[in-house]
Amino acid sequence: MAETSVLFVDDEPNVLQGLRRMLRHRRNEWDMHFADGGRAALAILAARPVDVVVTDMRMPEMDGATLLEAIQKDYPDTLRFVLSGQCDEETALRAVGVSHQYLSKPCDADELEVKIERALRQRRTLTADPLRTFISGLGSLPSRPSVYTDLLEELGKPQVAPDRLDSIVAREPGLAAKLLQICNSSYFGVAATVRSVHQAVQFLGFDTLKALALGFGIVSQLSRRTVGGRDVEAVIDHCLRVGCLSRTIALGAGLARDDCDDAYMAGLMHDIGILVLAETLGDTYDAVLETHASCGASLSAEERALFGADHAAVAAYLLGTWGLPAPIVLAIGEHHGSGGESERGLDVTTAVRIAELLIEEAEIAGAGLPVGARLPEALLGQETVQGELATWCARAAALTSGAAQE
Repeated sequence: MAETSVLFVDDEPNVLQGLRRMLRHRRNEWDMHFADGGRAALAILAARPVDVVVTDMRMPEMDGATLLEAIQKDYPDTLRFVLSGQCDEETALRAVGVSHQYLSKPCDADELEVKIERALRQRRTLTADPLRTFISGLGSLPSRPSVYTDLLEELGKPQVAPDRLDSIVAREPGLAAKLLQICNSSYFGVAATVRSVHQAVQFLGFDTLKALALGFGIVSQLSRRTVGGRDVEAVIDHCLRVGCLSRTIALGAGLARDDCDDAYMAGLMHDIGILVLAETLGDTYDAVLETHASCGASLSAEERALFGADHAAVAAYLLGTWGLPAPIVLAIGEHHGSGGESERGLDVTTAVRIAELLIEEAEIAGAGLPVGARLPEALLGQETVQGELATWCARAAALTSGAAQE
């Protein structure tokens, strides 16, 4: 019996028949269901659990966005995909806000299968059901209220300053993640993967970005001023510093431009799981963070023991199901180390790993931090690391003593 249940929704019988034929070879792996509209889809969901829903957008009575809104509310653990032809921008943006991924027709079987399977693999990495259900239902990530205000203020000016807009987005992990998800949805038809804030802002344009900020929930405001006794601003500043140093390390190691962009974005978003858990679990999670700060116990180990997953897995799960570039998701999921540093060499993941450790040292010790005291032997033994470590430590100290800039 198939372990995965997939529901396809389209009001065109020919499209459903085409999907049946195209995916026939999956019938032993996927328990496939087909619905000719939103109401029929909801009836199927009410009768049995469904892992993945793939829906068209333009349907009578109930369009795809309305269907996905209902699924997000009532069946949040279900992965939500759009597979649609032409539709107006407003409808598409509504769908992007409530779907995990957006695919455009025509879509060949290989692409559809790869996208679904990748999301399912990411889903299986988070086995804590209550936590996974909550995270799957998220349409946006928590951000500082000041960022939303700054974004709208800049977008409301007669002459928007692109550099200023880039700077606002690039200092907010949740907003940056959402824009990458939106830009990499195939509705926008981007030929190459969008992997930086600058690319995302350029591609979307000011009018679309303003519409997204005002009406489509790309920013949800943090309800908490402190996380585990630390000011939220300090948590996000830490993420920004790690992002900046991750890119410095990637550049120093001679990585390709895309890898350097990925290193910055992964560093910026590496602790976004902490913000998600803080919003989800409230005082319970605060107590875990305070214990970690006071006695130095492993935060990840404590999170896994209490909640079934650590903050790295939470972030990687959500961003992976959103379809963000795989190197970014991998680096976030493994930023506390996976034991494979010596085999991997210096790549995006190890750049973020090194950056986080050095920034933590700098935040504790200031300019007098010991050089690489916390780096694992597998990292210290790499030739590139040995040659650049003093430079990276100095950069970490500089970022910590002043305001980090993207």
